[in-house]
Amino acid sequence: MEVALNGPFGRVVLGSTSLTIGRTPDNQLVLADSKVSSHHAEIRPQGQDYALIDLGSTNGTFLNEQRLDAHVPRLLHATDLVLIGDTRFTYEVPGMFSDEPTVYAGFRQVSELGYPPSEASPSAPSIGYGSYIQPVEYAPGASYYGAPATSYGSDAQSAAYPPPPPSGGPEPSIYPPGSPSYGAPAPAPAQPRRQRGLWIILGAIVGTLVVTGLVTFAVIAYANRSTPTKTLNAFCNALKIGDYQVAYNQLSSGLQSKFGSEAQFVTGYSFNEGFGKITNCTVSNFNDSTGTGTLDNTFASGNTVVEDYTFVSENGAWKINGQQPRSTPTLTLHTYCQALKGDDFQTAYNQLSSTAQSQQSEAQFAANFSSGQTDCTVNQANDAVGTGTVTYTYSSGNKLTADYGLVNENGTWKINSQQLHSTPTLALLTYCSALRSGNYPTAYNQLSSSAQSQETEAQFAASYSYIVGLGKLTNCTVSRADDSTRTGTISYTFADGGTVIDDYILVNENSAWKLNSQQTRSTPTLTLLTYCGSLKHGNYPTAYNQLSSSLQSQVTEAQFASAFSTGKVTDCTVTNVDDAAGTGTISFTYANGSTRVFDFVLINENGTWKIQKGQARS
Repeated sequence: MEVALNGPFGRVVLGSTSLTIGRTPDNQLVLADSKVSSHHAEIRPQGQDYALIDLGSTNGTFLNEQRLDAHVPRLLHATDLVLIGDTRFTYEVPGMFSDEPTVYAGFRQVSELGYPPSEASPSAPSIGYGSYIQPVEYAPGASYYGAPATSYGSDAQSAAYPPPPPSGGPEPSIYPPGSPSYGAPAPAPAQPRRQRGLWIILGAIVGTLVVTGLVTFAVIAYANRSTPTKTLNAFCNALKIGDYQVAYNQLSSGLQSKFGSEAQFVTGYSFNEGFGKITNCTVSNFNDSTGTGTLDNTFASGNTVVEDYTFVSENGAWKINGQQPRSTPTLTLHTYCQALKGDDFQTAYNQLSSTAQSQQSEAQFAANFSSGQTDCTVNQANDAVGTGTVTYTYSSGNKLTADYGLVNENGTWKINSQQLHSTPTLALLTYCSALRSGNYPTAYNQLSSSAQSQETEAQFAASYSYIVGLGKLTNCTVSRADDSTRTGTISYTFADGGTVIDDYILVNENSAWKLNSQQTRSTPTLTLLTYCGSLKHGNYPTAYNQLSSSLQSQVTEAQFASAFSTGKVTDCTVTNVDDAAGTGTISFTYANGSTRVFDFVLINENGTWKIQKGQARS
């Protein structure tokens, strides 16, 4: 006979593999019961025995009326009762039951005398002395010792004594060792005293067994009771193996509603604000009397976070009701980083110390950081000294790295200082941002000493406040910044609608990266804007240099300047430029008040766009 689970649907024989029990069809034993979870419980081999494990079910698994702790194996014993939902099973073990009557210590049964159990034992013959005693018949299975005598006194013998041996020879004695031999005078037994003593012994044994059973039941019930410590351990173990359903089931109904759905809980604990999944956790500082405990979590990123938990009892089971991470520099930097990445500038601003907040308002902070961070990574966080580094990645592909110093304010760690690492990318971004806001001193300070030697700060400011043919710079974008090659590109947009692209090479001076050289990319737009602006300001050499070699061969620079001095251009506007086709239009206004419109065609000569032909519109 095999070890089996016997239930209302028949016997389920247990084998060498685990038996899964649940509501969904992928279980080996499927129970169509709304109280049964999708994957409710499991019976798995454990050595020569089997163990029952609750898989974190909602309504619990019960063994002998006691609810099991989730994910804690319990060894099964013969006749154990298992309750799952509304279905009750009995655990059966072969060889633990017998069809033979139970033999109790101190008693002998009639079957031991060799009589068939279905027949009454033969009548005992009369004894040869004293009054005749009516033979006594014993029902099958009736105890031989302690059978009632017909009378008690000098005229009667107890029916408990056996008959004399037949003439054919002696019959085997059925007396216990040391009993008087057959035929010897025997005193009448003190039957009532022996029975009373026997019942006292039996009562004591039964009482001891009952008390022991009650104590054992109480001990088991106490050991299996739900406690905050067991709940926190189940939560920790489930998170370590990624069993988020079991972890979610350890939360109180109130905390579950704060997380939202189970799916939202899974998403949150898979990411953990950029820390990654929990790879290990340790329960400490638990106090079942106050319903509190602590988890030390280690994440895939290598970071650690300590959380304090509070518990509440719901329907006889302890559930996690609140969690509070302990403030650390690492946690503050991660919160800051994730908030910036999600454009949650209010949360990011709240991570700053009171000193840092006093230097800028929340609106100013948001304006400074609303420049398209797409990712950030916290590294080198040192909780002991309160420092850390954050690397930012922008939508343009640029990267910046900043070092942070933190202070503890009223038990909470706050960001107190920030120092950006000097890189070519940072120098270009600072330069672009300063020009865009008209902060020419800051922009000028991004130039190398060599570049500054070519123009004063005043000249630099004047040239960028209005560029001939383009107007004032209105926007710029840094792209293709490469810190390893010390190069980068800035695209400028001007008030007149024109765009200019400059390529830069940077140099490191005293550990600070500076812009050392600038090369403007030639485009049809730039050539026409330069031509227009030069004519408007009487800069005829620059205008003449925008002509192709073919066109310059048809007119000298002096002839060109003379012609435009006579018919002086007072204004001009570039329109309809197509850099791909190399075409564009300029509308000229002359000193005499007349206007003319020319359509131009340009060609690329040695990487520079030049005016090849101009055609006046009639």
